[in-house]
Amino acid sequence: MYLEIPKFTRCCYCLPLRHGIITLGYLYLAYSIYIVCVNLYFEFDKELSSYDFGFLRGASFIVERWLVFLLYAVEIAFIIVLIIGAHLKKEKLLVAYYYYGITTTLAAFATFFFLTVKYAQTTHSTLFALDLSIMFSAIVSQVYLLLLIRSELRKPREALRYVNHLAEVTVQPHARENGFNPL
Repeated sequence: MYLEIPKFTRCCYCLPLRHGIITLGYLYLAYSIYIVCVNLYFEFDKELSSYDFGFLRGASFIVERWLVFLLYAVEIAFIIVLIIGAHLKKEKLLVAYYYYGITTTLAAFATFFFLTVKYAQTTHSTLFALDLSIMFSAIVSQVYLLLLIRSELRKPREALRYVNHLAEVTVQPHARENGFNPL
């Protein structure tokens, strides 16, 4: 089966590709910092070893609080790598975020899928629909960012090539009166 992955030349049909990646990177960074601040504000009086409701890339789960902060610290670090890589046009940094994004998106999707199968009968239908819509929007936005990064990485860097035609100059020998070159 053949699947053609789309190639983007612009972000949201209005921004250049690299500027769109930078904009989405800053939006993701602001969102991640906001979530960490909200968690710190509402859960300040609890211990780090207590259990908390975690939410990353659309997947919700219950883990210890220190793990939620660790996951978001890694998320913020990789978003900073993405922003620096996009600003400086460093392909290695973009590739690092690309692989990180693929693995965490697949892990979030797998977590959501397995928890949905396990708790589908016990969850209220309204809560399930809300969780499903949040997961869908998070996956779609992350996949869109990953497709933008992929398009940026696949973009030809040497679109204009200069060919020095002076190096290809050939010398034509003059013909002698008998038509033969003495050499």
